[in-house]
Amino acid sequence: MPGLAPLTAGGTLGQGRQLHLDTTDATPFTIRWDSADGFEALEVGRYPTSRFGYDLFRVMAYTTGPALDAAIAERQANWPGKAAVEQLSAGGRPATLRWTNDWATLRWQPLDGVWALAEVKFHRMQPDPMPVIGAAEARAAMLEVAASIRYDRVLRCAAQYQLTWAPPGTRVRSCMVELPGLSTTTSLGFEVPSGGVFFVTDTTTDEVKPNKTYAGHPVEEGRDGSQIAIDGHQYTIERGDAGLSRDSLLRTLVGIRPGPATADPLA
Repeated sequence: MPGLAPLTAGGTLGQGRQLHLDTTDATPFTIRWDSADGFEALEVGRYPTSRFGYDLFRVMAYTTGPALDAAIAERQANWPGKAAVEQLSAGGRPATLRWTNDWATLRWQPLDGVWALAEVKFHRMQPDPMPVIGAAEARAAMLEVAASIRYDRVLRCAAQYQLTWAPPGTRVRSCMVELPGLSTTTSLGFEVPSGGVFFVTDTTTDEVKPNKTYAGHPVEEGRDGSQIAIDGHQYTIERGDAGLSRDSLLRTLVGIRPGPATADPLA
């Protein structure tokens, strides 16, 4: 497993499900990290709304510019409005601002080997603190977000359980950690040999309502995923695009065993 090196000291995005991105914003009430090799994302819900009109921002970072640009194209394909474009500087580095009255993004390279996109959507709050967005507001919002991102620390995504069974050849692919209020949700993505990924989430916030029994264990079975309660935790398994059969999905779920924090529940 790679060491915990911050991006400012040569760390690599997402390596070993590491979490490098953080924020100095003093107002977050929800924070979500996503991590996979060569990619990380940070999403922050803030209160109160920024004086520049947004209450949530997201930063995506990749190890290559083309990978970032492909993600940008996919995300913005259906966003409303034709964007205005402006070249500016963020942290002393060239940056590209795109904005409409509804959203704004900033693309730049904050560090060598790191390409990033920050984005906000406006008019999510009522009453709307800034009903009309112009160039000055969009620019100020994105520079505020860019300035709040820090890269000089690193955490590792970990789950407090083991999978005693998974389809042969399965490996950990990605992770997500979310802090909504005082609770924590951790979700790991597991890649099967075909390349598809299924997800297992550990949370203390959902209520399990069993409607089936599998191998002697009461579970709540849904169309796309199922849940089980074990020792005060609720574990959810989602099929994703892994194409798991019902039996494989439930066999993996009932084989979860709580345990010490680990970056690889398959080890």
